[in-house]
Parts: sequence; structure tokens; C-alpha cells
Amino acid sequence: MDDVDTHKHINSCVMSRLGIDGVKFSHQMVQQLPFQEVKQRLEQFQEEHQDDDVVMIVEGVNDQRQLEKLFDVGISYQQGFFFSPPNNLGR
Repeated sequence: MDDVDTHKHINSCVMSRLGIDGVKFSHQMVQQLPFQEVKQRLEQFQEEHQDDDVVMIVEGVNDQRQLEKLFDVGISYQQGFFFSPPNNLGR
């Protein structure tokens, strides 16, 4: 599931029925909210879905500090300009 915003409740039962095994959180969350709020929302999602075996990915990682803070919250999968700028596959 792509571009999830954590202020919307994601029902575990619905995720299971749809076969969702990964959730990618929108870069807007990381870029627009204070990190403490991002941390609280990610931790709440982790708690609500701890039995769902769902991979969590966070977009919008632009520097080492963000990478480390998200890793400390338990987010191993991250995406953003820190790793690579967008690539044009047509070139």
C-alpha cells in the first residue's frame, strides 16, 4: 500500500483480506510534521499491526539524521534523496 498517511486508521482485518504485506508512508509525513509526531504515529501503527507481519517503508529521507532517527524507531526500509535522486528510466 503506497502513500499512507498515518492519521488515517488502517484496519488490520482489511489489510489481511487484501493481502497487504507492506505499507509505504508518504514523504509528506516526514517533511511536514515535527519528528516527535512522526515517531508517535509510526509507533502507534507498529503497535496496532504488530501481529500482521507488515513491512513498513518510509519515504522522504533526505539526510543522515532522518535515517538514524527512523532506524531508531524500527524503520529499516527507507526511501528518499539521501539514497538517490529520482532516476529517469527512459534515458
